[in-house]
Formats: sequence, C-alpha cells, structure tokens
Amino acid sequence: TTCHPLGDHHHYRHHHPLFLLSFLISMTKMKSFIQSAAQSAKDVAQKAKEAAKEASINAKEAAKETYNKIKDRDGGGGEDKRVFGVFVGPDVGIPPVMNLCVHHLDYVGLEFEGLFRKSGSIAQMNEFKARFDRGEAIEFEKDIDPHIVAGLLKMYVREYPEPLLTFELYDCFLAAVASTRDVETKIPKIKQVIQLLPPHNLLIVRYLMSFLRRVSKQSQLNMMTPANLAIVVAPNLLRPPYDGDEGLGIMMEDTPYANELLQLFVVHYDSLFGVSKKSNDNRNSSINNNNTTTTTSTSITTTEISEDPQKIQTKPLS
Repeated sequence: TTCHPLGDHHHYRHHHPLFLLSFLISMTKMKSFIQSAAQSAKDVAQKAKEAAKEASINAKEAAKETYNKIKDRDGGGGEDKRVFGVFVGPDVGIPPVMNLCVHHLDYVGLEFEGLFRKSGSIAQMNEFKARFDRGEAIEFEKDIDPHIVAGLLKMYVREYPEPLLTFELYDCFLAAVASTRDVETKIPKIKQVIQLLPPHNLLIVRYLMSFLRRVSKQSQLNMMTPANLAIVVAPNLLRPPYDGDEGLGIMMEDTPYANELLQLFVVHYDSLFGVSKKSNDNRNSSINNNNTTTTTSTSITTTEISEDPQKIQTKPLS
C-alpha cells in the first residue's frame, strides 16, 4: 500500500526526534519571552506609578512654597497678592474668587444658555483676573455678562497649581469609572477615591459640584445637562501628571472616562458627597432683588462651606 505524501509528511513532523526537540526548544523560548514581556510591563507600570506620585509631591511642594512665600511677606510695595495660580491654605476655606463667582451666578440666575460652554470677553476676564491679583475688592454689576463670571470661575479652577482632584489620584478615579459598566457598582468605588482627597480639596470640590448640580437643574433653559457640563469642566479638574505631548495624549485618551466621572459627580451628588437633597436645594427667600451688585474683598474675607449657597458665612482673615 502506498502512503499519501501528506500522510508521510504529517507523520514525520509529529514523530521525528529532531522535530520534537526543535518544538520543545521553541516552546521554552516562547515561555521565557512571555515571562520577560510580562515583567517588563509590570516594571513600566510601577515606574509610571512612581513618576505620577513624584509629580504630585513636587506639585504640592511647589504650591505650598509659593503660598508660604506670599503668606510670609510683609505689606510693603513688593507684596505678592496674586490669587490665580496660587495654592490656597486650608485656613482660607472656599477660595474668595470661587465664592464670589458662584454667589453672583446664583443671584442673577442660572438660566443663561451655554453657561460655562460659551466664552465671555477674554479681555474683561483678564482685567478681572488682574484686579483680583492686585488684591482689589471686586464688584460684579448685576447686568454683567454671566459668561464672563462663569469663564472667570473656570479660569481660576484651571490655573490652580495642581488639579483639585490631584495628580496622585488621577489613575484611581479613572480606574473606578472604568471598572464596570454598572453605575450602581461604580458609585461606592468612586466614593472611596473621593474620600482619599486632601480635606481642603474635598471641601472645594464638594462646593463646586453642588453648584454645578444647580446649574444642571436649569438645563431645559441653559442647555447645560450634566453631560455637557462634564465636557467643559472635566479638563480643569482632572489632568494626568505629565507635561507636553505625553500629557496631552494621555488626557485625550482618557477623556471619555474623565467626562463620565464629572457627570456622575453631578448626577449622583447626594450619594458621592453625602449631602441630603433637601439641604442642597434649599434657597434663601430673603434675597434682595433690588440690589445691583454683589461684593467681596479677596484681601479681607474668606468663606466657610454651606450647602445653601445663600448661607455661606464670611469671617475676617487672621
């Protein structure tokens, strides 16, 4: 009986000693390569984690150094009174710029279409920024373009020395969002990361998210749903601890997760920040609608958090 050539070939490949030896050597090399690649990936991940932690520490140290320099200076002509791009100490509470902008927008109403999405006058925003940095007492006229005030608030958050959600927790927040598609499962994971924020950061983020939720509740008029707010606010609160093209590339890749995180902050504010709906939505009926200005002085006052935006108290700086 004559064997089919393919039959002989098949028999040779699977039973010839040299083939078996070659196969075993190949498998050993492949196993070694896979183990080496896995270890390399683990090393890269560890180095990235260490670099992120170091960047966070460096940013915090630089911010604290800047704050301490300003705090220690006397009242001479060289005194640095900047408030934009400067770390705010825990004793200050809610940053006065943020407090003024939020109170003004709450006062004039949140129904303006495209709030935080549409840009106000850049020149006027820069003028207000310069005045804040000179330590002037700022007044917003009642009829000022609300997009200028919203833009100023967004500018302040964007220029903070370190993102309010911190470099250190960047990966943790995104991992909590990406961990599952089930929202009910995500919420406790995100809340765990929120609780890792420095207390002062948590105070500010909670205050800002409470305000953004009020904005979103007027979305039928201002068109700023939680999703739309997340698109324009997320990049100012959450950034990777890398500069240049590398940081930009990572940020672009992670944008869907960052946007979802901010959207969940707004929609699930009560669950994530532990505040009752009743206390957050309560509005003080004693607002005097005949007033034409809202006023604060960044050089003499600070604020304490309150879920009712009209009940935030001011106290003199010591």
